[in-house]
Amino acid sequence: MLKSHYLRLLVAIGLLASRQVRAIEAGIGASMLDQGDDRLVPALSVKYAPAKEWVGYAHYHGVNFGPAHMDVFIASGARRFNLDKSGYFSTHFGASLLFEQVVLDYDEPGDKSYNDTDRSGNIGGNFGVAVGLPPGSSPVDCSVTWDSHVFPAGFGGLFLANGRKQTITITLGANL
Repeated sequence: MLKSHYLRLLVAIGLLASRQVRAIEAGIGASMLDQGDDRLVPALSVKYAPAKEWVGYAHYHGVNFGPAHMDVFIASGARRFNLDKSGYFSTHFGASLLFEQVVLDYDEPGDKSYNDTDRSGNIGGNFGVAVGLPPGSSPVDCSVTWDSHVFPAGFGGLFLANGRKQTITITLGANL
């Protein structure tokens, strides 16, 4: 029984290590996150693509304004399609998760009653266009991506409005 678990583990490691079976892209970079009204703010980005057809991004932006602290986190997973035969240009469609938090934390004892935390999250769709090195063509992964994330404004009744976030991302990483 124990030998069969080791055999399965060895086969799984072999499949993961084989470049013919899987080319994993992993990278970190910088992005500009659209906060609405064409306000672009800097964000930290992580890219992970477990296969040539799938890609995921995570973006984080945090800022302090005196006693207020704001966090924005967007994670997306999408199906990737090549736009040309070379693989330099691609597009992707998928789903996005949004988490936003605003914390008011006053230091003065008289202002402590105003301390508050507001959290919100949403699930939406994602569309993006990327230019970069074709997946698996080099040990280095480099790409520039534009993504549009659209979120429904509410889940009750008719959707009369929506929310959106845009990101422009530059990532540099490795093909594992």
